[in-house]
Amino acid sequence: MRTEASLPERLTEISDRIGRPHEGTKPRLMYELYDRYFEKLAGLPIVLLELGVYTGESAKVYATFFSRGTVVCVDNENRGVDFSGFPNIFFEIGDQRDASQLDAICAAHAPDGLDIIIDDASHIGAWSRQS
Repeated sequence: MRTEASLPERLTEISDRIGRPHEGTKPRLMYELYDRYFEKLAGLPIVLLELGVYTGESAKVYATFFSRGTVVCVDNENRGVDFSGFPNIFFEIGDQRDASQLDAICAAHAPDGLDIIIDDASHIGAWSRQS
């Protein structure tokens, strides 16, 4: 935990606390990078779209970090991730290449737009370009 009351808990700290070390979790290096980009946004009601859910660990980390925000998660399958206890996470099944489907998901959960988009879905450049 950060010692100064005015500083938000870092993504790396949240991941260490709630993450599960197993195959499929986001590398710590990514959270260190995101910490630099997102630190000043921690207290804001941002809307984050994450493409690719897998174990759900990163969605839970983002939802904790952006506790006043909304985290919209899209994956092409439901792996049974339990998001109970995270009222600011909204999970949808969808294909990152389907623009009309992504538009509908964003209209439902982020009618005023998105602040952050993280594409951690297919890891295929052409598919990422489509989304």
